[in-house]
Amino acid sequence: MTDEHWAAITYAVERTERAALDSDWPAAVGTAKNLCESVAKIIIAARHAPTEGSEYPKIIRAAHAT
Repeated sequence: MTDEHWAAITYAVERTERAALDSDWPAAVGTAKNLCESVAKIIIAARHAPTEGSEYPKIIRAAHAT
């Protein structure tokens, strides 16, 4: 993984942690979803796999299929 990939993951983790510490549950859930999507996109890019679209379920499914 590139430094840019690690930075994206770290940023998403920190946002999720801040939201949870602030008891901002809607933000915590939203940022956790963003974290999952970021990791899935990195997996797809690293494996040069095609995706079926840019919708969250399709991205997650594509990452699991690779």
